[in-house]
Amino acid sequence: MSPLLFLALAQPAAACGGLVTPDMVTKIAASDAQQALFEIEEGSVTVTYRVRYLGDADDFAWIIPVPGEVQSVEEGSDSMLDMLSTVTAPQVEWDAPSAEDDGSASCGCQDMSLDKAGGDRANFTDSGSVEVLGEGFAGDYAYQVLSATGAGAMSGWLADNGYDGSLSADSVAAYENDALGFVWIAVTLRPDVPVTVDGGVVLKPLQITYGAAADGAVHALFPSRMAASTQLSEIRNEIFVIADNRVEAAGGWTSEDNASTGVDVEGKEGDDPSELYDALLRSQGAAKGLWTTWGGTDENIGSRYITRLDTLVAPGTNTSDLVLQDAGDQPAIRTLIYMPQAYDTGYGAIAAPLALALGWKLRRRR
Repeated sequence: MSPLLFLALAQPAAACGGLVTPDMVTKIAASDAQQALFEIEEGSVTVTYRVRYLGDADDFAWIIPVPGEVQSVEEGSDSMLDMLSTVTAPQVEWDAPSAEDDGSASCGCQDMSLDKAGGDRANFTDSGSVEVLGEGFAGDYAYQVLSATGAGAMSGWLADNGYDGSLSADSVAAYENDALGFVWIAVTLRPDVPVTVDGGVVLKPLQITYGAAADGAVHALFPSRMAASTQLSEIRNEIFVIADNRVEAAGGWTSEDNASTGVDVEGKEGDDPSELYDALLRSQGAAKGLWTTWGGTDENIGSRYITRLDTLVAPGTNTSDLVLQDAGDQPAIRTLIYMPQAYDTGYGAIAAPLALALGWKLRRRR
């Protein structure tokens, strides 16, 4: 979809994935695809977020609810997310593979270039009901850690700092009222070219390490409720978890195990494997479900277990946060899509990673 067509269809559009602009009616900032890597340790969770941005804003903020005491905020690793995407990708098996390609795949994404944070918006002002707990820089991001007290505190704080939080107020209020006592990470972003290219651009990852919440426990959860208020038709999430065992979805969400062995999706001649995989995800997402795309160990991370959970859902599905819980000792699995002929995706090899299904192979900006 072209940027102009996207804007014509989306105006006015509610904030998606915690992105807000000074005027959400005339300037758009939205995310239709997000990746999150959770590294679960005893007493803490480190989560890395990477989002695909669509819009035309020359100034916007990214606000992220965190279910625990923030210990550090750093720039995340693109290479780590790219490696996990490739290792855990659905595999496509063709009857008649081509010898022209080695089957390798990569993210292929183009990062958004940001001005070094500074100027009037680098340091947000205090609104009285929002306390600044910490601040600093994470790569090109200027960030602050915030504690909001009282209903509407964060929306009021956004307004005080020149951002229109009215369309995301319901999503934000859900976290303000949560007994876990969420805190917030707020960062400023200034793209070098305001209008995104066709297909969007990928923001640099942001890595947050946090500890226990107000109840004394450490919670690994993806803040799905932040994506509930948007007029985009679908939201794609890829969740990677590195832990001692496989994880499964909870908190009102479910995670379907795939076939473990054998074929999970079988196409017919002329089918596009990426479309088949998206159809599988939609069938799960309609019932607030995720697909367990991959589970097992990999030499790149040592002996710990990697779980990958994928979902493609309508925004209104995100009425509760996706909670990640230990599923115990489980056998290794991967998603296999079987095609009866060689399909010309550029990955002509048996069991090649389905990079095109992931939504991250984006057009480079000029």
